[in-house]
Amino acid sequence: MIRPLAPSDIPAVSVAATSVGWSELEERLQYYLPMPQAQTLIVTYGEDPIGSGTAIAKGPVGWLGAVFIHPDYQGRGYGTLLTQALVAWLEERGCVSQALAATSEGERVYRKLGFSAESTYTVFGGRTLTQVPYHQYLRPLTDSDLNSVVELDRWATCSTYA
Repeated sequence: MIRPLAPSDIPAVSVAATSVGWSELEERLQYYLPMPQAQTLIVTYGEDPIGSGTAIAKGPVGWLGAVFIHPDYQGRGYGTLLTQALVAWLEERGCVSQALAATSEGERVYRKLGFSAESTYTVFGGRTLTQVPYHQYLRPLTDSDLNSVVELDRWATCSTYA
């Protein structure tokens, strides 16, 4: 079954996400859940969560992210159904373009649904910075930066949201 994520689902979904090597999904889900422009769906098998994914609508552009299906249930169509439900949610909100970052495991599903690769990227892990390193062009954000950051985001995502 596919349904909207409830706050009480977050711990179990986060545990299920560790099956695909994701250890920080809980914080992301807590961030997305109250956002009116976001929808997180959960996939269950019986009562057990086996996957989830999030869609974020920003004007005409929709983003899919944090989509996973537990390895024990992959290859059975759950990823396809979840992605179709997320795309439908975005289309209902007027998103005429959808984008996502796919892992190699999910690429087959997305290509089958009409997505095509536009670029590739590599994710590097490392130690967490405990303080911001000094550089003449680097400083912490302040409240006065908000308008500039919003304008940069609008330009980068081609969004017209308020």
